[in-house]
Amino acid sequence: MAEPQLKVEGDLPSNSMDADKQIMDEPGAAQEATNIPANTNPPPTFPESQITNRIEPLWKLCDDRPRVQQVQINEEAAEHSRIYFEGVETILKEHSSEFISCETRLSEIAAIRKRKKDCEVRIGFLGGTGTGKSSLINALLQMKVLPRNEEVASTAVPVEVSYNTDEDAEHRFKATIEGISKAEFTKEVKNLFRNKELYNEGLEGEDDEIDVEAYQQMLTTIEKIKWVYPYLQNIDDIDDTSAEELLNEEYVQKMLDSMEEVQASSELQFAHDIKKYIESSKPKEGEDGAISLWPLVKVVRIYVKADILRCGIILVDLPGSHDTSAARVAVADNYRKNLTASVVCAPAVRAGSDRVAQELLGSVERRNMQLDGLYTSDSLFFVVTKIDDLMDYEAYIRDHENLQEANKKDMQTIQDKLWRISDLQKELKTRGPKQAKNERILESMRESQQKLAFQVGQILAAISPSGHKRKRVDDLTESEESALNATQRKQIQKLRDLTIKISVNDSLIQKGVNELYRMRDQKEILEADLLQAESRVIKSCIQNRAQIHATAARNEYERVRKMMGQEECEEPLEVFSVSADIFTRLSRGKAHEAQRKGFSTKADTGIPALRDALIAITWGTRQQITRSFNGDVESCHTRMKLWSADTSSEYKMMDEEKTIVESRMQAEIKKLEEAFSELHQDTHDEVNQVIEDNIYEILDKRTEGCALAAAKKITLDWCLVPWNTHEAINRNMGLWTSSRQADYDWNEDLVLKIIRAGIFLDDPLIKSWTNTFHKKRMELLKSYEIQVDKTVGDFVESILTSARDIHPAIDEALQSLRENILGLRTILKDEAATIFEDINTAAKEAHRTDIYEQCGEECGKGLFQRNKKAHKDHVKNEGGVTMYQRAGEAIREALDKVLEGLQEKFNSSYNAAITQLQEDLNIMVERHSADSVRTALSQDASRAKERLRQALQPYFEKLEKAWGIEPEIGNTEIDAPEQKVTAPTLEAEDEDIFDFNEDDWL
Repeated sequence: MAEPQLKVEGDLPSNSMDADKQIMDEPGAAQEATNIPANTNPPPTFPESQITNRIEPLWKLCDDRPRVQQVQINEEAAEHSRIYFEGVETILKEHSSEFISCETRLSEIAAIRKRKKDCEVRIGFLGGTGTGKSSLINALLQMKVLPRNEEVASTAVPVEVSYNTDEDAEHRFKATIEGISKAEFTKEVKNLFRNKELYNEGLEGEDDEIDVEAYQQMLTTIEKIKWVYPYLQNIDDIDDTSAEELLNEEYVQKMLDSMEEVQASSELQFAHDIKKYIESSKPKEGEDGAISLWPLVKVVRIYVKADILRCGIILVDLPGSHDTSAARVAVADNYRKNLTASVVCAPAVRAGSDRVAQELLGSVERRNMQLDGLYTSDSLFFVVTKIDDLMDYEAYIRDHENLQEANKKDMQTIQDKLWRISDLQKELKTRGPKQAKNERILESMRESQQKLAFQVGQILAAISPSGHKRKRVDDLTESEESALNATQRKQIQKLRDLTIKISVNDSLIQKGVNELYRMRDQKEILEADLLQAESRVIKSCIQNRAQIHATAARNEYERVRKMMGQEECEEPLEVFSVSADIFTRLSRGKAHEAQRKGFSTKADTGIPALRDALIAITWGTRQQITRSFNGDVESCHTRMKLWSADTSSEYKMMDEEKTIVESRMQAEIKKLEEAFSELHQDTHDEVNQVIEDNIYEILDKRTEGCALAAAKKITLDWCLVPWNTHEAINRNMGLWTSSRQADYDWNEDLVLKIIRAGIFLDDPLIKSWTNTFHKKRMELLKSYEIQVDKTVGDFVESILTSARDIHPAIDEALQSLRENILGLRTILKDEAATIFEDINTAAKEAHRTDIYEQCGEECGKGLFQRNKKAHKDHVKNEGGVTMYQRAGEAIREALDKVLEGLQEKFNSSYNAAITQLQEDLNIMVERHSADSVRTALSQDASRAKERLRQALQPYFEKLEKAWGIEPEIGNTEIDAPEQKVTAPTLEAEDEDIFDFNEDDWL
């Protein structure tokens, strides 16, 4: 490590006559030109106490608060820091022509920005097809961007969803689609035609058997590529085309080895445009030529402005395993090893016995999670989806005695309401038609009344005196009526009788109408009561089923942990029961539909609680990032104030004193360098020794034993696999789903013998692996951090002590730099965390080392009979100890690669930190130096420097004030728990946690 040197800032002008034309810089760049004697009429001074008199930032004083408040306070402080940097940068650029060192300050700000990391928390959604992963992600996003299908599995490719930072309104929704390689698709298509050619020729397989696996492979390929080629719907259809014709389709050529982009301003349009790249269901006729491109897609990355993504969450929708595309399998595996947390999904109707979910919790995926340090309750969630899918609550209650008594009252209420509703329906059914008939009769009577009234009106008009108002029926006198003929009198009487009858019937009908209204109102009340009672019963059933699933999942989780030799987890596995469909309905105001399914609030759907739990995962990372950034800004801020202050001082060191100070500082820095050199060497040696003792030695010991165990399985089990299945497995590098729907993963079978526990659940390597990379690694990091704190702390005290006897002003200047020097701890510990995480990353790569070797290439009749001998020969040679030795070497090589550069990385981080320290000390020394050239600024330079300081001062004050004022905590994220959230009970109050503003998040 090179010995650091203190350097004097600024170059002197070579010609004093041109001094006025030189760029003015502090300290004393114009001293020689103006011939101002040292310490003569110094301009006003700015004491160190004024420079260091700052408010202690709130973000440094909030460690006793709930975790989420700490995060918010730090993030708000980081936002103020960002604004501060923007303002300061503007001022520095404006004065860069006057002061060269403005560029130094600008470079420092740029370095801090570059050092600031983005929060990226990848959360993978795992589960079988049709488990509702896409619907769940849509609900969390509060958007419908991922395609979903009720009939078939919809997501066929890995999909990553992250926050869209593009502010263009036309690009609110964006996606990049990466196509698979041309070489891979060409191979798959040509294999299809080769197998079809052999099939058409009727070639028999081994021992006169038909190669059913080759036929199955053709079916699998056709089932996939028919979405790209709609005219290929069965195997025989390929006889009418060729591999070249398929591969030369324009849209196929365009997609292979490509990077497509989709952009839209509306959610609906974007969902439509992205669908063909993701969904495996059949497109609608006339929709882009009924072509789906997902078989040609490697991965889809979506960017949307969803609140849950603002804090750095990246949601990853992973399709099921056994994909025929090697590229998609590789992408999915890469996502799995880089996940921060995993969400295992299983539908409610079979969550307790879901095979895929159980496999994820208890087999290959579980071993990967364990070795990656993700098989913990902090990073694993079990989600029961589609909890609204309850067809017959009565049958469910009959099957669960514990619910019978609890729901006895509601069930009786339901029965009573149903009976009463049934009676009312019968009564309405009877009365309704009668009422309608009577109304029709009354209407007919009114029509007859109108006709009679007309006829009677003519009679009355005839007997009314000319020029007088026509008489009414009621105005007729007896004499007038008796003067009429019999027919006329009869018509008048008939009208009178009909009018009376209409009045009576109208009253009766109105009474009937009122009664019908009353009955219908009563029926509606009964139906509302019935809905409430049924909703409570259904909710009870949903809760009970959720509890059963949660218990089963937690028991399986603990069982596996116990089998792996891990201690009982302090926190149980978090299980969430959710309904994405009902949450969406409630979000759209369809509360009545939700209530029929047993849900009255959004909290009942489980989505808000799951969302809070996922956000809680980000707290640690967000706090670490913003705390580190704020610390860098604080150091930069202190340095900026010292640099911008006037350089004149009442005390200036003479050359001898300056030499002493510099000498003592160099001595202390040298001691610091030696201390860290020793610390880095010790840390390097400790890490290497831990891996040597706990990984390499056990790896060497297990190699032969694993090979022998594998040999027994290979010779006894694998040779019994049908020849055509065996050949198909070999063609696909150990991975195959047979025509009998049996899943084979021979590479996994081999790997689990050497490292992934498998049938050797007491294998010491699996325990040692997790203990080394997820416990001891963190212990070594913690030990390093403690040593950093102590070493830097000792250095600060030592350098203060060594300068104290020179002059109080020097002590005061160093005291002002105390926090900046102590800031070295943050820089070094942050870099160390990155270095130790690199070790973890290397470990993830190492345990995924493939060791599969084809166990035979011979073919021809009689292979089945020769199979056992072939396998014995295989395990005695390339497929035995040699193969496992190569695997062990590959694991060692992957780990050694990162270990070899360990000390270099430590030294690099130290050099970067010490460079900043040297600059701080340089400025301090120069500010108190009485060099004949650098004692004070010229009057013009001094005034320019004062203008710069005054321009910066408002930003200094604004930052200090902002950091010292407690921000308003209005974000409902505050209400989220400090640890992971427990799955909600369905009685929870409806708190719409999506209605909060997260604009303060960076």
